[in-house]
Amino acid sequence: MKYFLLFLLSILLLASCTGTPENEPPVFVIAGVQNGDKSQLVLLEDDYKSASDTTPRFKSFAEADLNAPAIAFDIVDRINTRSELVVLTREDGDVTQSFLEFFSLLGIENAVDFAENKSKQLDLSTLTDLPTTIDLCPTSIQVTRDGSLAAIFNNPEICQGPDNKKSLLLIDIKNKKYLNQITTIGVFPLSPLGASIDQNNDALYFLSTTGNSGVSLNRLDRNNINSSNNFSSSNSCNIIICYKENLQNNINQSGFVKRSSDVLILNRSQNLYTYSTFSGNELKNTDILTISQGQSFIHDYTNQYNQVFVLSNNRIAIHQTPEATTTPNRIEGSTSATLGTINTFTDFMYLARDNVLEVYDLLELQDNPTSVALEVETGLADLNNPTILTWVQGVGVSQTNSGLSARPSYLR
Repeated sequence: MKYFLLFLLSILLLASCTGTPENEPPVFVIAGVQNGDKSQLVLLEDDYKSASDTTPRFKSFAEADLNAPAIAFDIVDRINTRSELVVLTREDGDVTQSFLEFFSLLGIENAVDFAENKSKQLDLSTLTDLPTTIDLCPTSIQVTRDGSLAAIFNNPEICQGPDNKKSLLLIDIKNKKYLNQITTIGVFPLSPLGASIDQNNDALYFLSTTGNSGVSLNRLDRNNINSSNNFSSSNSCNIIICYKENLQNNINQSGFVKRSSDVLILNRSQNLYTYSTFSGNELKNTDILTISQGQSFIHDYTNQYNQVFVLSNNRIAIHQTPEATTTPNRIEGSTSATLGTINTFTDFMYLARDNVLEVYDLLELQDNPTSVALEVETGLADLNNPTILTWVQGVGVSQTNSGLSARPSYLR
């Protein structure tokens, strides 16, 4: 009997370490949607463990109301704990209304957890010290790792305002206070591609135009945010690419990405992107030919995946390395996806359009770059006119980015 009990105990211990599907945490896709006059965030469970020909992969899980349509988002501590979702919402009309709305992403176990996880909201027009001369029309947002500061790109032209007042608003979220704005670098205006905060050091990167049809990459360290004009030669680096101002508005914020050790800038008019790596304060720039009419990069802010994914209106270009000059592999016939996101825990890439989600296995794409989608699920009524797309892991996992080894055991 003693040996039988020891044998049974060893079996139980072994089973607890095998990572069976029953013990894996749930995976959720979050999307900002518009259902008639109602703006919402919806949470869809990706039940890939039990999906079959007769069982849908994605299941409605929860929803939360927003004050206005979701325009952009960022995540607090986006590479590690992914603790909070910050959604930028904007309602255009006679008077533009814009908000930051905050949702906790920790401990999601059921629909109530998400629906009641809206922790706070901030009406941007009520910011302390906000100058009355600023016409609010925010288009993108980036937050520091701790979520206390934000850089919001403001482009009044999008809201039928003046076309010469693009700026970066620097915001103290914690104290609900306007800090400063960046309007020009020297005499040159900002590029409308937005900005990117590298949460490894909370440095803010953004683009300004130059006098020779190019753009300049500028860096602002966190300790200089209260003195935004404090740019030295070591904080400003040039990337010269040919572009046309009127085409830049057709590229969303994901056309400019600062990853952990490089910068990617999409140049839609020339069907290329510029890949830039840092060497001290200098940049090495390489122009890479990519897919025509590229809309955005699909990225995760890390260098976990060496490939670069460029989303067009009906296909994806896969560059096996950022600097590869060979013709990229292409996945043809994508269902006109407009948004994409990468789950670094499961190595799934999600693409979305109206009522449709596609799923690709990134590990499979490493071996077979032209492989088709794992899943194309249509008729998702909850995914109505999606405007933002991201993901979260539910309860049952330490949400840290430990590379490909974090992939659930039954998917490795």
